[in-house]
Amino acid sequence: MLWLVTGGVGSGKSAFAERWAAAHGREAIKLACPAWPNGNGRFEDEIAVSAENAKAANWTTAPADHGLAERLRRINLRSNPFRASSRVVVVDSLSGWLRREVEETRKLFPRAEAPSPPRRGRRRKPVETEEVFLRRAALLEKALGEVVEELLSFDGSRIVVTEEAAAGLADDPWERWYVRQLAYANRRLGEASDGIHRLSFGIATEIKGTRIRERGTNRDENLYPNRG
Repeated sequence: MLWLVTGGVGSGKSAFAERWAAAHGREAIKLACPAWPNGNGRFEDEIAVSAENAKAANWTTAPADHGLAERLRRINLRSNPFRASSRVVVVDSLSGWLRREVEETRKLFPRAEAPSPPRRGRRRKPVETEEVFLRRAALLEKALGEVVEELLSFDGSRIVVTEEAAAGLADDPWERWYVRQLAYANRRLGEASDGIHRLSFGIATEIKGTRIRERGTNRDENLYPNRG
């Protein structure tokens, strides 16, 4: 089973994902990271599980860092297959992980100096050439693709927390890249998901799911075709 939990920043996605995992599995694994790479959040704070949810399931926590795809692969391969149905893996969050990876990837290559001469008394500001940007973006796109593939091929229940990509008049090419790639990853996971919940003001709304209605009526959904 694959579930997505989406919504805006601070909408209650993480708390809902924890409660969902505690209600649907006897064993839960939380892979988490701060929502903002340069903020005050720490891995230790983000991967902590609330006491209420910890009572409902046996939780294991780990950071969703650069090795997220490999960590998902190890969990999948080393876990007991007979316990897969009772295990839930929570990735919180894909959007936060991608933000952090963008910041880390931008540091891999030195920036070039500005081609235009600076004004007297001012230092040249480093700029990012198109070639450097494309090299960085290709590396990060590969890393994101590996995470998505591991989530899609994972054996067992998993909950992916993510944000709905949105942008205005973005001058930064990295912001445009982030929005485009996150939206693409969300669509791939959403198409394969069994359920999607959107959080607004701490209230969850189901926007995709399997509902069972009485056979032979004109109100049935998903599992049985309408016969009216």
